Amino acid sequence: MCKKLFLSISMMLALGLLVNPLAQAATRTWDHEGGDNRWDTALNWSNDKVPVGSDTARIVLTGADEARIDAAVAAALGKIQVGWLVDDVPLAGDLRILGGSLDLTKASQVG
Repeated sequence: MCKKLFLSISMMLALGLLVNPLAQAATRTWDHEGGDNRWDTALNWSNDKVPVGSDTARIVLTGADEARIDAAVAAALGKIQVGWLVDDVPLAGDLRILGGSLDLTKASQVG
């Protein structure tokens, strides 16, 4: 009985560790509301949260702004999309890395 209970609890914990990171992933879209072009300014992203971990970052420009990663930034996330199609209309995106780093080593897909 004790071994069966231990095995059940262990399997539930292992499943929770596998599913939990996927459930927490979010898509953050560049909205440039912070106005400073900085990647690490939360106001520049949807829901005012900088993309991290397994999040997806979408950079689409509607004006003359750009997303910038400079020497003070070490960005790490799961997926990045710079520009994409909406209703068959291409939207431009601009990401400039002027120092710092962008780590996609844990990305399952980069688009």
